[in-house]
Amino acid sequence: MQVYALRFCRLTVLDYRYSALSMKSPDASFVPRDITSPPALVQPQWKNAPYPTWVFEVAHRNEDWNRLKTDARTKAFSAQTSIQVFVGVKIYSKHFRVFWAKRSPVGFGMRIQRTSPKLLINQPTAITFNIPATLIFWGWPNIPPLPSATFPLKLDVLRLSIVDYM
Repeated sequence: MQVYALRFCRLTVLDYRYSALSMKSPDASFVPRDITSPPALVQPQWKNAPYPTWVFEVAHRNEDWNRLKTDARTKAFSAQTSIQVFVGVKIYSKHFRVFWAKRSPVGFGMRIQRTSPKLLINQPTAITFNIPATLIFWGWPNIPPLPSATFPLKLDVLRLSIVDYM
């Protein structure tokens, strides 16, 4: 599913505006190739490029767990964006922790869908977060045929990336 779904997305490294005077730089974000506006909101500072549907943020030394969640709620899911999914990863010295959230139905704020416990960096895990493809491809007039209704985010893949980083 990962490689297949990524054929329909483009990686962006753009900052996004979450309030009139403030910008946020996500660690990674994905914009469906054929997203339309509306319903997606556009970013005027980037020649009217649509906001990504999925934002990925990693915190290591710069912010704690609560700050990571607060930033997701107030910045990624502000009323100024149309981001649909946020995946947050907090790296500790020997552990890591992950959550994923979706936009609240009221149009701002978030609902955390799943949170991992603290996981040891040096121990494999079988935990997988299944993120609905409809959220990832939100804003497409017709979602492409996919092999699965969800995107399986395997936390062991994240763990191995952390191991490589450390």
